[in-house]
Amino acid sequence: MKHYQNGVKYANSHFFILHKGLNTGKPLNEPCPNCFVIIFQCSEDCENIESICKSLWRVKF
Repeated sequence: MKHYQNGVKYANSHFFILHKGLNTGKPLNEPCPNCFVIIFQCSEDCENIESICKSLWRVKF
């Protein structure tokens, strides 16, 4: 997990999570200024963790 930096390209499987505002914790496919990037070695792990994060965000955990 890292802070997103504008202009950085990520080669491995990844997704972004918003870390400020009303939608804190929301998984994103595209980066925004207030987000973390989570990078994975395996695309299957990325998909699994992203779906868990979406579920947790929907129930406002």
